[in-house]
Amino acid sequence: IIADTKQQAHFQLISRGLTHIKLQQNWQFGAKPKNSEISELLNQLATLLQSVIPLKNSLQILQQNCTQIMLNKWLERLLQSIESGLAFSQAIEQQGKYLTQQEIQLIQVGEMTGKLAVVCKKIATHRSQSLALQR
Repeated sequence: IIADTKQQAHFQLISRGLTHIKLQQNWQFGAKPKNSEISELLNQLATLLQSVIPLKNSLQILQQNCTQIMLNKWLERLLQSIESGLAFSQAIEQQGKYLTQQEIQLIQVGEMTGKLAVVCKKIATHRSQSLALQR
C-alpha cells in the first residue's frame, strides 16, 4: 500500500475488506532499483501472465506489493500509459528506465506473438545470470 499517512494506509486496507490491521513502514526511499529487483519484478510479471492474469491487472498487483518507491512509481506510470492506449513496450520505452532497448524490443516481439510471459521470464533469467557472473 502506498499512502502519505498511516491513516490513509489504514483506510485503504479497510476499504479492501481487511480487518485486524497492523501497519509498519517498509520503504526503500530514493535509491535506484537494483538490477536484482528489476529481474525479480520481471519474473513476477511473467508468473502472473502465465497464470492468465491480464497485463493491466498483473501490473496493478505488482504495484500494490512493490515497496521500492522508484519501481512503484515506474509501475504507476506504466499503468497510466497503458490505460491511455499505449502498448506495454511503448509504455516502457516512453518511461526510458530500467530496461535496455534490446529488452524493450524483445517485449514488443512478445506482445506481437502472444508470448509476453515467456519473453519476460527469459529477460529475468538472463538478467539474473548476468548478475551472478558479475559477482
